[in-house]
Amino acid sequence: MIHKNDIELFLKAKRQLKIRRNILILCIVSLITWIALRFIGISHTYLDFVVLAVFLGGLVNADGGAFFAFIPKSKLLDIIERQINKDPEAIKYIAEKQK
Repeated sequence: MIHKNDIELFLKAKRQLKIRRNILILCIVSLITWIALRFIGISHTYLDFVVLAVFLGGLVNADGGAFFAFIPKSKLLDIIERQINKDPEAIKYIAEKQK
């Protein structure tokens, strides 16, 4: 039987993965746009600061920043371990692999 809390943690982790991917895409797009603007000759000090802030802020927040509750990998591994411990076939398989 899967616990309700385990399912909720799993779903939060899935959403976290989507958010991380979107933030990283935003960082890459902003960097490419900035490079293109510099290449065509548009250079502005404020633009440089904004792009740098978006890029660095996005990279920091992409791996579990302040925008949402970060689910650590240890909690996800605990969920997997609980599910494995409930399945005797999985326990036998792991015992064979660890030899």
